[in-house]
Amino acid sequence: MLINCKCVVQQIWVLGLGLNDELPEELRSRWMQLRNDLPMLSNLQIPRRVLLSIVQSLQLHLFTDASEKACAAAVFVRSISGEQVCSYLLVTKTRVAPVKTVSFPRLELCGAHLGIKLLSAELKALQSTKWNAIEVPGWTESTIVLQWLRAIARTWTTFVTNRVSEIQAKLPRAKWKPVRYRDNPADLDSRGIDVEELIKSQLWWNGPTFLQQREDSWPFQLLVVPYTQKAIEKMRQSPTPGHKTANDFTQAKYLVVQQIQIQHLQEEYQLLRDKKHLLKTS
Repeated sequence: MLINCKCVVQQIWVLGLGLNDELPEELRSRWMQLRNDLPMLSNLQIPRRVLLSIVQSLQLHLFTDASEKACAAAVFVRSISGEQVCSYLLVTKTRVAPVKTVSFPRLELCGAHLGIKLLSAELKALQSTKWNAIEVPGWTESTIVLQWLRAIARTWTTFVTNRVSEIQAKLPRAKWKPVRYRDNPADLDSRGIDVEELIKSQLWWNGPTFLQQREDSWPFQLLVVPYTQKAIEKMRQSPTPGHKTANDFTQAKYLVVQQIQIQHLQEEYQLLRDKKHLLKTS
């Protein structure tokens, strides 16, 4: 909701309106809607405790996103104790998109850059605790940003290089993962949501459902498939010794099929994993 207010203020500045100037009808309508939604915040309840009573391991998960309206980042804390797992929203930050036109991939990169600053502040607060060396994955929808973050920073333009360098210094390349938009809570913040949706959103307060499951049952990230397809196509067009055997393609196919089976046949997969018999209805 806050980003919607920021966008209205930005638009007022763009139009050069003064304190005594009347708002255009469209802006006035947006502002009145925001004002009318404010009383609904009294129904919002935020738990004080975000960890399990007994914590064996702890993770911070950074989600980033961007839209034509804003860049957004959200940090979730995930605590594990035996078979128990829980995740809660810890902190978020948004920034309105620049008035000057910026390409969408660069906006996504700005979202990741915003997120890394937010995450650094949280990690600094944990330095004096026993959780000073916890796992910290970063998640983004953007395949282009993932490519930037997985390459040597000086490969890119100055704009990209400066931001990638800072991100890589604080969160190594191996820690960044792809996430689908419907599993990305930062997507809600970057496009702005109304109060009613905010209060009811499980994705916003607890993160994607896979965070509350064991890691070996996390869904296969479909954004990996385009990388695999591009790599295979490149190998076919420009064969390189050691990277073009039939076995390589077969193994890649089996991996994709296996991950899809884990995603869509979770019950059967769990039974087999526990060395139990499959149900007759399987």
